Amino acid sequence: MKFEEAIQKIQYGKCLLLTGAGFSLGAKNYKQDKSAFRIAKYIAHELYNECDVPKENQDDDLRRASQWYIRQYGEDKIIAFLQREFIIKEISPTQKELGNFPWRRCYTLNYDEILERAYLENNKLLSSVTLSDESEQYRTSSVCVHLNGVISQLSRATIDNSFKLTYKSYNKDYIKNTGWWEIFEDDLLLCDAIFFVGCSLQSDTDLIHLLDRTKNIKEKTFFIVGPDENDIDLMQLEDLGTPLKLGTEGFVRELQNVPIINVDIPYTFHHFVTPRITNQKPERKRISFIDLLVKGNVDENLLAYSIKNADSFPYFVFRDKLEVVLQKIQSGCPFIVVLSDLGNGKTLFLKALSICLLEKGKKVFYLERDALSAIDELDYICNQTDDPTVIIIENYADTVNLLKKIGRYKHNHISLVLSERTPAHETAHLFLRDIMLDDPFEIDLNELTDKEVESLIQVVEKNGLWQKRSHFTVDEKIQFIKTRCKRHLSQFIIQLVKSDDLGNRYNEIVTAIKHRSDYYQALLYLLIGAVLDFRLRLVDIVDDLGLDYNRHFENSTLK
Repeated sequence: MKFEEAIQKIQYGKCLLLTGAGFSLGAKNYKQDKSAFRIAKYIAHELYNECDVPKENQDDDLRRASQWYIRQYGEDKIIAFLQREFIIKEISPTQKELGNFPWRRCYTLNYDEILERAYLENNKLLSSVTLSDESEQYRTSSVCVHLNGVISQLSRATIDNSFKLTYKSYNKDYIKNTGWWEIFEDDLLLCDAIFFVGCSLQSDTDLIHLLDRTKNIKEKTFFIVGPDENDIDLMQLEDLGTPLKLGTEGFVRELQNVPIINVDIPYTFHHFVTPRITNQKPERKRISFIDLLVKGNVDENLLAYSIKNADSFPYFVFRDKLEVVLQKIQSGCPFIVVLSDLGNGKTLFLKALSICLLEKGKKVFYLERDALSAIDELDYICNQTDDPTVIIIENYADTVNLLKKIGRYKHNHISLVLSERTPAHETAHLFLRDIMLDDPFEIDLNELTDKEVESLIQVVEKNGLWQKRSHFTVDEKIQFIKTRCKRHLSQFIIQLVKSDDLGNRYNEIVTAIKHRSDYYQALLYLLIGAVLDFRLRLVDIVDDLGLDYNRHFENSTLK
């Protein structure tokens, strides 16, 4: 990504800002003399001088100098020294301007609160947090995360902990051991671009450790350094991103020259979807019900009409427990898990639930595909509205990372509905409880109720699929479902597939696949995985079998 393209993205609020020591230059503190902010090495030498350390024994290490100063004069005196040094009296116009832009989140390696003041002078609020603050309490972008501690919280209690000053404090509470590490990683990976302003490999040595992950996102990482940055440091920065010798002032000038696009761009979802319902009345087609049984294809528009009028649109067997879940959500139940064995109707139940919730005025977000970038969409869902919202996720055991984020982001106005196969839930429910800190309300769909059995008979009858059992009386059909199929929808579908019509459709698909050994191998792999409850992706199967995905499967029936 080019720099010009990256700075265009800042106005959309999805870029990351991280400031280092160089950014603070230009601000003023309350010292009577030498009120201008200084970088760490000059402060280190002043500490050494006050301790009468000979010049030849001094170095630029603030941590080492601070430790020696504390030994000589105690903690209270160095706290007073640092407060004089880092409490802000005024900031520069350039620093103020940087606070005018909508950053995804702000991080700083500095003790001062220049960014917070910059936001305030732009009539915006930016709260200071440190690594000792609970990350779960700060879900919004309006925080500045002080990775090394913040001057306003410096005290005897923090000087050896959240305030990273001495070697002793640097060994504690480092970001990788806190909840902030997960947020920092998400921000680095999911943001549109990353701008490090005033960071130097000489003065901000911890930067290298924090940027372990940015090697994977080098293309969108930019380092704004001073015009005098030496070539050796520039070479090292090039391994992590693109260094630009603009300085803070030059960077802000570039941002000011970016044309503002005054268009309200709607948020685009790629992973979470809402039910696709139209006002167009669907055609009643037998093939739609067959596709539902044979291929698992759900026609959401037809499903919506079937919920309202099952006689005219025989497509959905209304489950009694759908009303139970709707009532639970209406009463504020935050956490529901829907369970059944393979093929017993979880997906159709959740699709119907999402449509019913939408009809009742709830905001509904159904996870269609999980990926790292789904976290951004989740953050948006949880923080952009206080309207009653329901998040629906199938096969929750496959979405552990996303569930962890939900545990952190979820507010009281959000209900979570998950589904899982019964055996998988029996092993996964403990980690689910650890994440959500609560037990869910559970719904078991494995067995059809008497009312559902009768509804199923009518739907199959109206679609003309009883075939060789069409001569059965209603009572015989009821007994067939209750006894032969054990009230299981999956068993009933298997019996239907054995009929000529559905059986022929399955045979057409399987025969086409059997003529291609690569497809057939993959099909067997999938079937074995389904029996063993392995959640296999097609790309994993292709890799294991040594096949070419683009040549064999990109547009295949199997896919």
